[in-house]
Amino acid sequence: MKSSIEIIQQRSRRFRRSRIWQWIAIAALGAAALVLGCAGFAKSAAAAGEAVSWVSVVYRTLQLFVMEFNSTAGPLPWELDVARFLAPIVPAWAVIQAGLVVFGQQLEAFNLRRNRRHVVVCGLGRKGTQLVKDFRRCGERVVAMERNEGNPAIDVCREMGALVLVGDAREAALLAKARVDRARCVLAVTGDDGVNVAVALHCHQLSAGGSKTVCFVHLVDLKLCTLLRQHPAFTQTDDALEVRIFNAYEAAARMLVAGHPPDRGQITASDPRSVHLVLIGFGQMGEGVLLQVAKTAHYANGRRLQATVVDSAADEKRRGFSGRYPQFDKVADFAFIHDDAEGPEVLQRIEQLAADPGQLTTVAICLDSDSRSLSCALALSARLARNPVPVLVRMCDESGLVSLLKHPARSEPHAVPIEPFGATSRSCTRQLLLDENLDTLARAIHTRFVERRGLEGRDSDDPAMQKWDRLMEDFKESNRQQADHIPVKLRAIGCRIAPIGSPGAALEAFTEEEVDLLAHMEHARWCAERHLAGWSYAPGERDMIGKTHPYLCPWDQLTATVQDYDREAVRDIPFVLARIGQAVYRTAPYPDPTAPAPITA
Repeated sequence: MKSSIEIIQQRSRRFRRSRIWQWIAIAALGAAALVLGCAGFAKSAAAAGEAVSWVSVVYRTLQLFVMEFNSTAGPLPWELDVARFLAPIVPAWAVIQAGLVVFGQQLEAFNLRRNRRHVVVCGLGRKGTQLVKDFRRCGERVVAMERNEGNPAIDVCREMGALVLVGDAREAALLAKARVDRARCVLAVTGDDGVNVAVALHCHQLSAGGSKTVCFVHLVDLKLCTLLRQHPAFTQTDDALEVRIFNAYEAAARMLVAGHPPDRGQITASDPRSVHLVLIGFGQMGEGVLLQVAKTAHYANGRRLQATVVDSAADEKRRGFSGRYPQFDKVADFAFIHDDAEGPEVLQRIEQLAADPGQLTTVAICLDSDSRSLSCALALSARLARNPVPVLVRMCDESGLVSLLKHPARSEPHAVPIEPFGATSRSCTRQLLLDENLDTLARAIHTRFVERRGLEGRDSDDPAMQKWDRLMEDFKESNRQQADHIPVKLRAIGCRIAPIGSPGAALEAFTEEEVDLLAHMEHARWCAERHLAGWSYAPGERDMIGKTHPYLCPWDQLTATVQDYDREAVRDIPFVLARIGQAVYRTAPYPDPTAPAPITA
């Protein structure tokens, strides 16, 4: 099947061909009118016994194109009758097309002036084109911007009904022309982080006094993403503009970990196994997957995440990653291997990890090329048949090579199943950006936190105590990560989340033993979240500027009061789930934490 890029190019060629065929049809119509007109005038002159030259016949025929026709005596030949109706169509079409060219800018300006609550998409790369498609499919008005006038996606988006402005989205005048001050949302999804940030800053200036606009800023650099979420320019909310920073790789990684959890079920307090993530390829997607797993891989047995990264530029990647996340070693144990993805030593090493009963291994292939990723996945899948472990492969296009994985002709009966992830059509969509249901649980957690801390008398001006719509993005992300970890906690005690009213008895409260176990897990998760965000331990008060916190220490060094905060968060899980129509259900009896767990391959 064709990839999304090939589909865009095909649609663009089809659009251009349709325009060419329109002109060919008009030219054919004009030629037919000319031939029929000449034949008709010649017949009419012969019938009247009039001697006329061919020059006169052609001249009279050409007059038909400007609707000048001198009737002749007697009945008209059918050729002339047809020609006098066909001929005016040609100049009329030409006038319309010329008018569209001459007055196109005025028509465009008129359409822009009447736009309100529309969507502005800056950048028509893979992500931008996907978003235009999604919004237009939902019937929303879209204004798109693209700097490269030769981009085939321009014709495709116009064909879908979007208004496309050709120019640099960094120019405030172009954004003003797109009426971002009256837009429902602005999506900065160019391939340049600097351009996307500039778009957000211009929107902040242009939206003052206008209607509420949400500006979504896509940033490729995950560290920059984290820093800007804490920057005042992106955290101060007002009535005119709300800036939301997002990263498609981060979103894809979150969906991947939720759908394919590395613990693969229940890890109890006495389980001797460790979760081991093997990453093949460490670009933006690989880094996103490692970070998301590191944020959630905090289990009942207290064992740290093990991570192995394989990349042909491993030394350089390790230095860059350690520079961006200098405290990652406080969260997980990791090693970088300098080797080719398909190297025999790498495949042998992964086979050994898969055969180790003390490791829960997951392989994520995150190469930049779909064809290389698929080739590596197929080679690895066949070698892991005796000790199957999850093999997850990043594929940019669901419509391309990924279709081979679903084809019944993929007939190696003993091969490990390969699961694709990371397609743009899933990780950068209208629903993912706008659907507030994705934040429903995080909102409920924050609301409960504000209620509890408010009863304790905490200052309502505290940045962490603000309503969700005015909450700093850093705190929102913290609530999202807490929500992401709830299924991990519940699996540890043999529970799951399901809608209220599902078969079985909903659990209203945990046992004190369960509360204590899950509180330990919550503190470990929170420490990892803060370390990855650049925070460190220091006694005294929390320092938002210096990013130090007195609670970033082992559980047994916390005061009883602080430990109760984590127990409180655990006890609130059934309560916050009930607020969003969900409940906790047992899937298995909670095991005795002192009982030894069997080691299975």
